[in-house]
Amino acid sequence: MIDLQHPPFPPPGVCLVTMRINGCLLIFISAPPTCSSSKGPVLAEQLREYKEISSQRFPERTAPALLHLCRRVPKEGVGMRLCLKKKPTLHSRAPAARPDTQGGVLMKQQLGRVVVITGAAGGIGRALVDLFATGGDTVVAVDLPDSGVLEMARHLGYPHLCLECDVSREEDILSLYRRIEERFLHIDVLVNNAAVGPDLVATSNTHVEDFQLALRVNLVGPNIMARETARRMKPGGVIANVASVAGLLANPHRNAYAASKAGLIAITKVLACEWAQRGIRVCAVAPGYVRTPMIAELERAGKIRSAQVRSCIPMGRMARPDEVARAVRFMVSVQAAYITGSTLVVDGGLMSFNQPGEAHPTVDNSRDAEPPRRVEGTHARIAVVIGGAKGIGAAVVRRFAERGDTVVIADKNGEAAADLASSLGDKHLAISADVTRESEVVALFDELRLTFSSTALHQRARLSRQSKTFRKFLNRG
Repeated sequence: MIDLQHPPFPPPGVCLVTMRINGCLLIFISAPPTCSSSKGPVLAEQLREYKEISSQRFPERTAPALLHLCRRVPKEGVGMRLCLKKKPTLHSRAPAARPDTQGGVLMKQQLGRVVVITGAAGGIGRALVDLFATGGDTVVAVDLPDSGVLEMARHLGYPHLCLECDVSREEDILSLYRRIEERFLHIDVLVNNAAVGPDLVATSNTHVEDFQLALRVNLVGPNIMARETARRMKPGGVIANVASVAGLLANPHRNAYAASKAGLIAITKVLACEWAQRGIRVCAVAPGYVRTPMIAELERAGKIRSAQVRSCIPMGRMARPDEVARAVRFMVSVQAAYITGSTLVVDGGLMSFNQPGEAHPTVDNSRDAEPPRRVEGTHARIAVVIGGAKGIGAAVVRRFAERGDTVVIADKNGEAAADLASSLGDKHLAISADVTRESEVVALFDELRLTFSSTALHQRARLSRQSKTFRKFLNRG
């Protein structure tokens, strides 16, 4: 059995099918229908590089290969064939599970999107690169010279690409895209993550050069990156700008940083309106305090006090880089297909807390909770959907059921709720309830408590007191 999961992948967007005939392993590679004949030489060069890297990394496993470009371009695109005369040895790692092999076909694989990420060597940037790469996308990691981005290539491997670029310089960005074009036919996602952080210097002591640098890196650079990416994007492409709550809130000693991030949020809205007709979405994610090397440096310099910062966050801690990365991944996913021009705030409730004092006692072991970590899968949950029998509610119910959750459909139309629950399987529950009546809501959760014995549903005493206070407040009006 041939293990093709671990050797380097073929170029992005290329379909790969392998089969064995008379002891010879044939690898058929074809481009998507949108690939024009003019891209044939580019694709040929990509495949030659694939062959050469395979030979270099696995010399004892790869026999001499024949690679050629078809003389004519069929309707389905450019076709190529790579023939290995000798069966390669299995890679040392355990092969991934394969689909049932029928008709001699061993594997058919279509790679994910091409994702360009700036500021890739920083805290949030590395989390973004790891998240998209492990999710099956091909990543172009971009950061400053001597930032360590080139060293990331050893970890990522082929077909990912790591490039140095100063996004404050337009000529560097144009050169960057010329290099990207040599490898990829188009770009699917851009994440503008590169940034110069706040120096927390009083406005009276801020030099104009520092102010201009913040604008070039945090605002002008992302605008040029978006422009050049959009020129190479197809409908369905997404641009995500990593902004900051500093662009939404007023904070002292952050004038250049706040101005640049506020401008980035404004540009997000403008580009979203301008490019929507082309099928390109533009959105932003605004993190609050994130435990990154940037924050750690400010802490070492005595410019921020982490304990005080955490006390102003209702969740009692700073965000982890992977939590911000997951928010970005959501915004560029098909789940967010109807979201454009919007800014998703990821701040642990910081912007919602607007009074003196502590929002929340600092979470125990907050330092242990904040460092980056790999994305963890979620266990099946119990989801209660109010008004879940029809329309949007029913769509939400089906989505939870698809991912394996147990769904409780609570609706005034008990018959429709029961029909939906039965169509989804035996483990789902339908309850007739009019949520405008407190007695029916209480009865609903009593039934859930008895059915699932969930500790999350045992808060009735405290909630009952809140309900009475809330009702008294409404009656005053």
